[in-house]
Amino acid sequence: MDLFSAQRLVGEDAIQMIYERYQILDYIKHNQPAGRRKITEQLHIPERQVRNHLEYLYKKNVILIDKRGVLLNEQAEDVTPYLYDYFTKIFSSYEKEMRLQSFLGVKKVIIARGNCDKEPSALNNLGLAAERFFVEQLDKDGLIAVSGGTALKAFADNLRTISKPNYTVIPVRGAIGSSHSYQANTIAFYTSMKLKCDMYELNIPDTIDTNLILSLANHPDIKAVTQKYKEIDILIFGVGKPEVLAEFRHLSKIEKDKIFQMHAAAEAVGYYLSADGEVIKKSSGIGLELEDLKRIPVKIAVAGGESKGNAIRALSRFMNDVIIITDEGCADALLK
Repeated sequence: MDLFSAQRLVGEDAIQMIYERYQILDYIKHNQPAGRRKITEQLHIPERQVRNHLEYLYKKNVILIDKRGVLLNEQAEDVTPYLYDYFTKIFSSYEKEMRLQSFLGVKKVIIARGNCDKEPSALNNLGLAAERFFVEQLDKDGLIAVSGGTALKAFADNLRTISKPNYTVIPVRGAIGSSHSYQANTIAFYTSMKLKCDMYELNIPDTIDTNLILSLANHPDIKAVTQKYKEIDILIFGVGKPEVLAEFRHLSKIEKDKIFQMHAAAEAVGYYLSADGEVIKKSSGIGLELEDLKRIPVKIAVAGGESKGNAIRALSRFMNDVIIITDEGCADALLK
């Protein structure tokens, strides 16, 4: 985290106040003498706030007020260039977030520094960004669902210890691949440890044969998890490349060919998606039904690296009520 990110995190209200004063000074500089009503109209800042800002700046001898209107004092001529440089740096990522949010048509976008495809530290930055937003969503109690993957492991590794005993954490999918560290069960375990709350495991392979699902779905241990899917308050999940997940799930050549013939662009929570956000295939394992997914109030997707651009775009077309946390590499690729 750099200085500007830290300032945005702990003092965003103060930054907004300073930014409004900078906007006023910059407007006066180019339109002096300026009237208070004109400042309000042009900058879309409420008149009462404009009045308060002008009173403060007048007391600090930054502006002059006479019958003609408001003018800058000589010292303010030197102040505005420094403020311009400051806000250019502090709002650079914010402006990109707004552009990407508009481009994708999603609820919110957060951009972490770096490129996960090229910089080892970028994955940690992505995890930190996901952790900060996630913690802001926590209330007194609720049900949290997590997926597996490298981005979610970075999230869990960075999650601060905070007592939320009335929460429960569940995995949204079964085990996939050979690495225990990245399994949804493991992410759920570490998340519950950090939150000091209960968790449930889904002890079933994500690659389970379709013929076995019906017999296992009613097992008490499995049902204890799947029955909770309709009650999820927060879902935090990774977004994968379909070719990678197809290998992890050991799909047959026929299944792989079908997915790629239909131009699969993303995989998320067990669903293979086309570039247009259409569901091409649902994984055979036990997981969220589309109806359950739609009713979850807070959905947080975490994925970084320029190679994830197509996957993120496909996800945004699949669901637009999602918060996307990505990195500069992916954001730049999407905004090209």
